Amino acid sequence: MNFTIRLAVLYDGAEENSNSGPIGEWYYTYQVSGGNTGKRQYKSAHPGASLEFSQKAKNILKKNSKYYLSMYMKADADTEPIIEIQGGNAKIIKTQKAKLNNQGYQRVDILINNTEATPIENIVI
Repeated sequence: MNFTIRLAVLYDGAEENSNSGPIGEWYYTYQVSGGNTGKRQYKSAHPGASLEFSQKAKNILKKNSKYYLSMYMKADADTEPIIEIQGGNAKIIKTQKAKLNNQGYQRVDILINNTEATPIENIVI
């Protein structure tokens, strides 16, 4: 059996209670109590909810490397949102559907290739 333990390269748990988080600017979201740390979490019912990476965050991600986007998500009812990873000029790098419900948090993992030609810039949920 093989396994790997890795630490997060970038992390935002909404603890700062601001739309300007440690990895970028959140749009169409707000912060409420709760989350995986028990402090704060982002919440949105808007179809354009998104995160625009800051230049500092983009500089941390190595080009031509693969990264996992890991999120713990839940919904108020059964839903299947599409998560879209975008590069510059809103070019779609990857999309993935998530099955969510109100029965608790579900982990969503998306493998993303951060290329020199199309680096990761936005996450739209």
